[in-house]
Amino acid sequence: MRISAGSTMGELTFITGPVRSGKSQRAVELATCWGSDTVFVATYQTDVHDSEMMERVRCHRAQRPAAAANALRPRIATDS
Repeated sequence: MRISAGSTMGELTFITGPVRSGKSQRAVELATCWGSDTVFVATYQTDVHDSEMMERVRCHRAQRPAAAANALRPRIATDS
């Protein structure tokens, strides 16, 4: 990637923790302060057979600021 003179690199904040620990809520709080340059990268691979998690994912997406971009990246298997 080329960076033009006078531009700066962005920051990366990685939020991790156990299930139902408030990761998504914290990400939304931070994104609200950062504005439209925010990108959410979600790594959960949805399972259509798990209706509870599908609903949680739907709610998390709805809570994100409208101006934020979403980069949804399912888990990648490293072992065959």
